Amino acid sequence: MNKAQLQTASYGIRLLTGHLRQDGESLDMAIASRDFEAAVSMVSPLVSVSIILVRQLKSALGSDVSDALRSAHASAMPKDDACWAAAVHLIEEAVAGDAPSVVEQYPIGVGIGAQDIARGAASALAQLRGEHPNAVVAQLRKQLREQVEAVQLADKESVEAKMEEYASDPVMRASRIEAASALVVAINESAVALHDRAIDLNAREKTDARDSYEGVCRVAVTAAALGAGVIQLIEANNHYPAYALVRQIVETEFVLWKFQREPILAASWLNSDRDAREQSWKPSRIYRDGDNEYRQKDYAGHCEMGGHPTPTGTLVAAGERSSIAEASVLGDLILHLRESWIHILVAADALDLNVSESAPSVGGELRAKVENELNSWSRVDKYGFSTSYFSDPID
Repeated sequence: MNKAQLQTASYGIRLLTGHLRQDGESLDMAIASRDFEAAVSMVSPLVSVSIILVRQLKSALGSDVSDALRSAHASAMPKDDACWAAAVHLIEEAVAGDAPSVVEQYPIGVGIGAQDIARGAASALAQLRGEHPNAVVAQLRKQLREQVEAVQLADKESVEAKMEEYASDPVMRASRIEAASALVVAINESAVALHDRAIDLNAREKTDARDSYEGVCRVAVTAAALGAGVIQLIEANNHYPAYALVRQIVETEFVLWKFQREPILAASWLNSDRDAREQSWKPSRIYRDGDNEYRQKDYAGHCEMGGHPTPTGTLVAAGERSSIAEASVLGDLILHLRESWIHILVAADALDLNVSESAPSVGGELRAKVENELNSWSRVDKYGFSTSYFSDPID
C-alpha cells in the first residue's frame, strides 16, 4: 500500500465509523444534505476499506472472495443489490491484483454498495471473533499504522503475476516511455525559459532576481539531463545504472523542493561554495526537514537499488526480471520528474510574482501539454497499482 492508498483507506475507516455509529462524517450525511460533490469524494475511500475487510473475512473463513462476499451480504442485508454488485466488481478486481476500473456512471451508488459491503464484512468478522463491529473497524486503524499484510488491497501472489503482465504489456510500456520523455522535454524547455528570463533581468541590472531564476534553471536542466540519460539506458536495456541516475534525480528534486518553498534560496544556492552546500543542501539535511514528505528510508531505497553495490542491485545489473526492472525504473522516473516539474512551476510562479513579471516564465501551453501527457499515461499504465503492494509509506 502506498502513501496515497494509506490516506484513502484511513479516510474510509473514518467514514465507515460515522456510518456505523450514525454520528460524524459519513456518506449518509453527505447524501442527506445533498452534498453530492462530497459524496463522490467518499467513494474511493469506502471501496478501499471494503476491499480490506473482505480480504480479512476471506482469511478468517479460509474461503475465496465469493464466499466472503456472500457472508458479508448475509450480515448486511443491503437494500439495493445493484449498488452492491457494482462495488463487488471493483473488489474482485482489486483482490485479484488488477487496477480497479474507473467509476464513470453513478459513483454514489458504488459508494453505497461499498459501504454496505464494508458494514457486512465488519459484522461477519465481529461475529467470528466475538466482538462488536465497531471494534473490528477500530482495529483497522492500528493495522494501517503498522502496515501489516492484512490491510493490503490485493493478495500477494496475484499481485506478483500482475506485475509481470503489466510490465511486459507493449501499450503500457510505450505509455511509460512517452510520459517520461514528455517530462524530460518539458523540464528542459522550462529551464530554457527561466534562463531567458534571467538574461532579460540581467540586462535590466536586477542581479538578485537574475540569480534566482538562473539557480532554478540550472537544477532543472540537470534533472532533464539525468532523465534523458535514464531513458537512453533503458533503451540499451541497462537498468542498474538507470536506477543510479534516478537516485541523482531524487537529489535534484530535493533541491527544487527547497526552491519552491523559498525561491530566494535559488540565488544563494547558485553562489554557494562546497562548505555552504554541505551545511544546507545535502540530501540528508533536506529529507530530515520537519515539514517535507521526503523520508530517509525512501532515499535509502534508491541507494539500495542503484547507489551502491548490493545483492539486489547486482541482480538488476545481471538482467534479472528485466521487464519488471524497466517498468520500475520508468515508473520511478515519471513520479520524480513529475514532482520536480511541480516544484519548478511553483518556484517560477513565485519568482514572477516577486519581480512583478506579468507573463509567466513557463507558459500555459507547455503546462497543458504535460498535464495531457500525464493524464494519458495514468489512464493506460496499471503497473503502479501492482507495485503498491510492496510500497512502504511509514517512516
